[in-house]
Amino acid sequence: MTMRRDTGTPIAMPWDQLMTAGLGQLRLSPTEFWNMTVPELDAALTGAFGSSHVKMPARRDLSALMAMFPDLKERSPNG
Repeated sequence: MTMRRDTGTPIAMPWDQLMTAGLGQLRLSPTEFWNMTVPELDAALTGAFGSSHVKMPARRDLSALMAMFPDLKERSPNG
């Protein structure tokens, strides 16, 4: 079981997607794929396709953006 780095809670590994990327896109043999650690596979995928990690905005940054760009209320058909 893999744990989230930020919270320490367990997460399920997306094995179907990892196998598709490793075997199909990186063209690893099954032996090479299964002998890799998850960090090694992550490094190989990052090297081949760029960073897959998207940094999410912090709550304060999201709140600031929401204040700067509030949702507009829909106008009624009659104005």
